[in-house]
Amino acid sequence: MDQCARCHKTAGTNTPLLRCANCQDAKYCSRACQRSDWKEHKLVCGHAGPETNLSDAHTPAPSTDATATAPTPESAAPNPANTRPKIVLLSLAKQPWFDESYSPLLTLLKSKADVTEVTDRDEAYDLLTLANPTTPGIILATNQALTEPKYTTLQRKAVDYVRHHGGTLILMALFSSYARPPNIKTLFQAFGLPWVSGDYHRTEFHVNTAATHVRTEGLVPSYS
Repeated sequence: MDQCARCHKTAGTNTPLLRCANCQDAKYCSRACQRSDWKEHKLVCGHAGPETNLSDAHTPAPSTDATATAPTPESAAPNPANTRPKIVLLSLAKQPWFDESYSPLLTLLKSKADVTEVTDRDEAYDLLTLANPTTPGIILATNQALTEPKYTTLQRKAVDYVRHHGGTLILMALFSSYARPPNIKTLFQAFGLPWVSGDYHRTEFHVNTAATHVRTEGLVPSYS
């Protein structure tokens, strides 16, 4: 049954729902509900700019089979910027120095794609729960948050996002430095992966002078 994405009011014969003019997926009973829902909906809507107006294409009452054919308003015309890849940085346990340390990478990403960042648990939940064809195809988990027990619900949502909605989740940046091995194992098992974490430590290596048939010219005696 069709419901308003914000207040969950159902469509009726005299109270049809209106579709988001850009993605045509989200439905609202009023423009007020759309404005109230925009903070969450913009994460999954293909529209990258200001709030998109509701289309005049009504969602028919459940008892009809009518298809909305009203033209899309000019304000919701396809935006060339929407053809760029969409990437979300999932930074729930963000370190204050992350942006500075990874500035070159972030600058490069933003030059190639539309990049947004989620640092709030509720926004992350909505992003993964409302996954649909307009959801960003790539989520970059920039730290260990998804491995922590307090984010178990989000971990399950992330698994569903990848397995059932065609999403891509990349573990990167501070993940390997901050995630605890037991928690990494749990995360990999949740995705059905046979992966295991390896050792992470600093070691000093020395040239093996006893080795034969190996050219060592130009090599430093040792490095860490």
